Amino acid sequence: MKKVVLIVFLLALAVTGVFAQNYTVVVDIRRELHAYIDAIPQETLYALRPLLMMLAESSHNNDELHDLLDAIPERNIDAVKLLLQALVDPSYNSAAGIYLPQRTAEAAGPSSAARAGAPVSTDAGVSKGPLSIGGGAFYDWSLKNSVEEVASQSGYDLMSFGAFAFFDAKYVELSVGPSFGIANSEKKIESGSNSKNYKLFQLDLSVLGKIPINLADGKFIFFPMLGASFNAVLFGISGTEGKTVSELNQIGLLGGVGFDYNITSSVYLRSEGLFHFRFPVWELMDSMKEPGSKVNFGMGPRIRLGIGYRF
Repeated sequence: MKKVVLIVFLLALAVTGVFAQNYTVVVDIRRELHAYIDAIPQETLYALRPLLMMLAESSHNNDELHDLLDAIPERNIDAVKLLLQALVDPSYNSAAGIYLPQRTAEAAGPSSAARAGAPVSTDAGVSKGPLSIGGGAFYDWSLKNSVEEVASQSGYDLMSFGAFAFFDAKYVELSVGPSFGIANSEKKIESGSNSKNYKLFQLDLSVLGKIPINLADGKFIFFPMLGASFNAVLFGISGTEGKTVSELNQIGLLGGVGFDYNITSSVYLRSEGLFHFRFPVWELMDSMKEPGSKVNFGMGPRIRLGIGYRF
């Protein structure tokens, strides 16, 4: 049973990453191209119109070009991106084979000159790249995690709080961090029940796929999240005398939403609200395959607050 759960855990990690990447790639490319259109000087917008009309079958203002862009077949997206880069930045002109008249700063005026010379942001409001690191604190609470057998029931509840560090690659978040856990283990049999309380030092590992959605021109970023976790008990602080603490390890699934507030182009605040769905602790895994056994998976919230730095 432990092998089956490990295989499910690994598959969940793989599917999460692939799904998040494939689901957002086309939308993200179109958002990037919208940003290129907004940065094109007015005098050179005319050069884009014929190509968009040819590929999408009609205009010379940004809103109309956005509409035309969204109608272009996927097979032509890369070609349009190259042209937009050439229109925005003269350094791309030779690569694209395009020769456009360039305005001087005096002729263009201060506002247009600033637009023409500004770096193009592929995420509205955020000029940095997709990689970031950070850290913060979290709280996790899991209830009603038990296995019912024919003549007994073994349950395990866990409350944890601690710190975490994360690495974010735009569509995937990896995190690791130590935590202090307070657990209650109870075994009920026909003649009564036996309860134990543990205080544990743990290490939490998690990976989550996410789909970032820019709000308010990139000032805020909202993202649904889905992934998996592994809670490793490193040692018992109290109550675990004579027990192998690795038997209290747990694998879980995570789902919920996150929210970033961009303080600057580099620094942001992050909050996450997740629902944690836990498999039984390691020592109860073998009981899951017993005839007549019933599993009650642990459920509860995970809340994380942190700060990040974008490269």
